[in-house]
Amino acid sequence: MIRHDYESLFPALSSIVRKGALLLQQDRSVTMTVVPLRLRGVLHTNERGFLLEAEDGHVWRIEGAEAYAALVDQAVIVEAYKRGVNLLELLWAGPAN
Repeated sequence: MIRHDYESLFPALSSIVRKGALLLQQDRSVTMTVVPLRLRGVLHTNERGFLLEAEDGHVWRIEGAEAYAALVDQAVIVEAYKRGVNLLELLWAGPAN
């Protein structure tokens, strides 16, 4: 069995591989960036807080919607960070029309 020493055959290859590994480590931080969601739906309230019934039928619990109580039972557009399977942290909300 012949064993090749790739570093001696292709000296630039090991440098490229090391740089590639470094680039992969740097790219991971970019993919971890959190992007807010923009959703349309109807804002509701219940005894536990505010809910958004999205156009696709998904119901989201919303934290931070107290300032938008005037929009309850109206069609709205919200921008929020997803904090759980059905939890949004509200950035802003406004009427959808």
